[in-house]
Amino acid sequence: MRLTSSGRGRQSPVVHVVNVPSISATTDVASNVACCAAKAGLDTMTASLARALAPRIRVLNVSPGVGDTSFVSGRGADFNDKVAATTPRGRIGTPDDTAAAIEACTTHLTFSTGVTIIEKHGPFHERATERARKSACAGRARLMLPICGMLTPNLS
Repeated sequence: MRLTSSGRGRQSPVVHVVNVPSISATTDVASNVACCAAKAGLDTMTASLARALAPRIRVLNVSPGVGDTSFVSGRGADFNDKVAATTPRGRIGTPDDTAAAIEACTTHLTFSTGVTIIEKHGPFHERATERARKSACAGRARLMLPICGMLTPNLS
């Protein structure tokens, strides 16, 4: 969870909370069930906190997918190349892509709160997109942006 604050003229500053779970909250693809459940819990917590803390605090999620990092041990360049070949941009995400998405939450999405930005970039993410669409129809707000996929942060 990252807190940032930005002042807008003479108005009170708005505080931003940007959580970084991952697409495993909606794809069921992770190292274990507990990981998927924890990520889904962050999605729900984001929506609840956004409602409880508005209007002074905005709460958003950036849910990255496969990224070019060493976070997952044993996953090599061959896996990254295979996934990259299935994406519209022909590559997988980088830490800089994730940073740009988080920055966009605080600088460009000034009205948004309680939403999850799913970084969709290929077949791995089709299930996430479909579940997020269904969740939005059920009242759980999601913001879908075609940002190229990212990484799952190492929080240890």
